[in-house]
Amino acid sequence: MKKVLITGASGGIGLETARLLAAQNYRVTLVARNGAKLNDAKASLAGVGHQIMIADLTDRNDLQKLSDCMLWRC
Repeated sequence: MKKVLITGASGGIGLETARLLAAQNYRVTLVARNGAKLNDAKASLAGVGHQIMIADLTDRNDLQKLSDCMLWRC
């Protein structure tokens, strides 16, 4: 199964991209600042195994958290 990480995934182009890729059997990791919107977005995806990560990519600590997660596959 292919995996993809999408930032800005709680709405707009990011969410629509996530939906398209999930429908093509990608396992999607959704990243955005709003946890409630991310959970709703995740619930709208086809397939299973999708993940969310709450992060503000303008915040150094959140950026480091995302980088560590991708490195260690959390």
